[in-house]
Amino acid sequence: MIDSKKTMILIFLFFSTSFAQNSKLNIAVMDLDPTGISKNEAQFLTDRLRTELFETGVYQVVERDKMNAILNEQGFQQTGCTSVECAIEIGQLLNVQVMVAGSIGKIEEIYSLSLRMIDVETGAIIRTATRDYEGKLSDVLTEVIPELSAELAESQNYKPAKDEEDRNPEKVLNRFAILLKGGFSYLTYTNDINKAIQDLNASISPDINELPDHSVFGFEVRYVLSTRWNLKIGLDTENLTSGWTNSFGTTLLFQKWDFNREYQFVTTYIGANYSLWRQPQSYDIYLGLAMGSTVLKSSIKQDFLRLDGSTSHLENSSSYSSFSGALSLGGIYYLSSRLSLGLELDFKGGGKFNTSDQIPDLVKNEDVIGIFYPKEIISSGILLALYFGYHL
Repeated sequence: MIDSKKTMILIFLFFSTSFAQNSKLNIAVMDLDPTGISKNEAQFLTDRLRTELFETGVYQVVERDKMNAILNEQGFQQTGCTSVECAIEIGQLLNVQVMVAGSIGKIEEIYSLSLRMIDVETGAIIRTATRDYEGKLSDVLTEVIPELSAELAESQNYKPAKDEEDRNPEKVLNRFAILLKGGFSYLTYTNDINKAIQDLNASISPDINELPDHSVFGFEVRYVLSTRWNLKIGLDTENLTSGWTNSFGTTLLFQKWDFNREYQFVTTYIGANYSLWRQPQSYDIYLGLAMGSTVLKSSIKQDFLRLDGSTSHLENSSSYSSFSGALSLGGIYYLSSRLSLGLELDFKGGGKFNTSDQIPDLVKNEDVIGIFYPKEIISSGILLALYFGYHL
């Protein structure tokens, strides 16, 4: 009885293993047809293509030596074989389900790689993958071919094993990244405030503190479209590191006026980054552009000591919105295939915030209104932020 159980287990394991092996698609890869590069370079790229297709775990790939041995035995020469009919004939000799054929060409500084998968039984082209790349041929070897191989495998509903990325992080393209942001910015407001200060009667002469640096916190999600482009969507919160406080003595209306105003900017945006220089899993220098909407939260607190000795307190908070845009220059350093650090410099600008409704009836002096209650505010300036990223 025990022996029969062992026999059944062995039979089950045998058929399970056979099924797992047969579930992979049997393919063979023809040498890439070269234009503008040497035949040896094309063969070297072809060998890398075979390796990358095998590493996906989806395909059972015929080795070059075995492929050449079978073709030589049949007296078939692969040289000059570029048509679909020729690929089908080779596939029938090799007894594979699919043939992979393609070409690699160079025009000026651009390499163009085109792959197609051909069903040996029907002769139909079942899948294609192409990429134009401006750079070095070595980058085509280490970046483009792994990406195209993963692209062909993904079309088979293939998901790489978790530990596979750790073994070969360059092969798997992390599509998503979540980045936490922290830093400082320097914003300037509309010149109407400065003009009002200059026009103000010198007898008042309050000590107007210009807006200090802002602390910035936020997050950003990026989606990789290609080796050069990625989309981004995010949120920034910019706060004054200290409030804008003014206190001055006797005026035409008051013995003393304490004024405190704090601004907070909350920006949601969407945009794209373009990689200028990059080394996979090492660093990336990029240029970015973003557009979005900024909400200005204005909080004002005032304490008045009147000429007759009476006091009053005024406090209000309002929100305003406007469009905004930013041009970015940044860099990312990869600590691992999952973690990264980044530094980004943003040049920001936006439309006007109409804040005329925040002017209280209590204040009548037009010069004072121009300083403390500007009817329109424009925010623009520079943001320097440090990123910590996690790549999915």
